[in-house]
Amino acid sequence: MPLIYAGFGATSYFLIQNQLTQKALKTDYTNRQNGGTPDARWAQFDNDGILTLYNQYQTRRDLSILGVGAVYLIQVVDAGIEAHFVDFDVSEDLSMKISPTILGFTSPGVKVQFNFHKKETSAFF
Repeated sequence: MPLIYAGFGATSYFLIQNQLTQKALKTDYTNRQNGGTPDARWAQFDNDGILTLYNQYQTRRDLSILGVGAVYLIQVVDAGIEAHFVDFDVSEDLSMKISPTILGFTSPGVKVQFNFHKKETSAFF
């Protein structure tokens, strides 16, 4: 659980920071186009430099969005796996048996037989 929280926290932080920087660059570029004075943070860049930085932060913001989605997907998969193993039993009654078999009256195959608490479940491959 701490890894999920750390993942959401880190990706959300980068998403917010990249969005705020992108907005500041857009405001500065618009201000320059209207004849205003440049922001002190971006004063050393010309208009092309501001546009390049804007595109870089836009790409970083988009990657941060994908990062948040990836962390969410990992969390969903982890929850599904955990839910699957809630009733998992590791008692002494567990066993596995592999034997040859005939599938569909003509095809040879392999029979894998699992025993869980004296209940028999088979799978054919």
